[in-house]
Amino acid sequence: MKLVVLFIMLSCSQLFAQDIEQYLESFEKSVLENNTNAILELIDKDYKSEQLSFLNGREAQFINELFCGSNEKAGFRCVAFDDIKDLEKKLVESTDGGYNIVYIVKTDEFSIECDWFIRRSNDEQGSTLGLVGAVG
Repeated sequence: MKLVVLFIMLSCSQLFAQDIEQYLESFEKSVLENNTNAILELIDKDYKSEQLSFLNGREAQFINELFCGSNEKAGFRCVAFDDIKDLEKKLVESTDGGYNIVYIVKTDEFSIECDWFIRRSNDEQGSTLGLVGAVG
């Protein structure tokens, strides 16, 4: 019985690892193609609704503010979505309810380190992943 439970747990963790890798591949592709609609689909629905309400529906501002983080020389900076030239995955860490992720986001002029959370939500459609950024 213990072996069956262990097998099920390992199978689920492999499935979740596969899910996050596919999600991050879609995220990276969408960012590098500057595909605003695809990025909006990858964002956690509750977070997106809350933030767009706060920003009075300004999607461009919402997307641009996702790409803010620390720069060694300049401190806290934001990157305009259209200026992003490359992404480098630095950390993917499984936690309760999702994943902590860190990316280096690069433009032609500078790079920043962005920290996000990928929330795992369960609903009638199954388990979904969605990016959560800063609040406010």
